[in-house]
Amino acid sequence: DNLVRRNWQGNQQCCFCHENETIQHLFFDCRFTRMLWATVYAAWGLPKPRNMSNMFESWLNGIPKDFKPLVLVGAIALCWSVWLCRNAVVFDNKQSFFLQVIYLTTHWLRTWAILQRPSSQNILVAASHFLAQVAKDFFAQAHGWRSSRRIDGH
Repeated sequence: DNLVRRNWQGNQQCCFCHENETIQHLFFDCRFTRMLWATVYAAWGLPKPRNMSNMFESWLNGIPKDFKPLVLVGAIALCWSVWLCRNAVVFDNKQSFFLQVIYLTTHWLRTWAILQRPSSQNILVAASHFLAQVAKDFFAQAHGWRSSRRIDGH
């Protein structure tokens, strides 16, 4: 959105699905990111936020107050991972895959855990491992991937 406003002449299509890329599309409406949010839903029952302002306003209504900051850290880690993978595709001509974005998200969750209160650090680390497991199971079911062929950093 910002590049278009500055008369950027580069490709304005989403690198994941080739529709027009906007902030709304990239983080919430793209079929690639909808699959990522579906994994979050499968893991914790959290529906995807409708948009960025919803994420920081009413999206977490009903979530206990102590957990809201941790859920936001997770959502921000997911968005940051999508952004980094998007930039790798656009600027470095690399490919990005579903599990790659999930693993990058879990990396940021574990990395940012040290910035949290000690009582919250273990929660974020456990959440990162759980998200990775749910994503692997989701991927295995969708693609017939046998668990004996799994490769990850754990």
